[in-house]
Amino acid sequence: MSRLLCWRNVPETRERILDGVATAVALHGIAKFDMGDVSRTSGVSRGTVYRYFPNRGALLAQLAHREGTRFRQRLLDALAAAPPGPE
Repeated sequence: MSRLLCWRNVPETRERILDGVATAVALHGIAKFDMGDVSRTSGVSRGTVYRYFPNRGALLAQLAHREGTRFRQRLLDALAAAPPGPE
């Protein structure tokens, strides 16, 4: 694979950016955060943010998907660990 295409295959960077989005939203609000905030909170350049996500909408959509998936898994884990109730 060429070096130019490798950046899309770095899940750690993608997760780092998504963590940065969550922090930026917490600090500035969903309406006011910008890509510069995401860059600063994730510790990557703005160019790297844009390589992974073309715009704020894509960032928010992926953050919502990730957090929804995490919530679902925690819920399923809690249900599996719960003692059986009366029948």
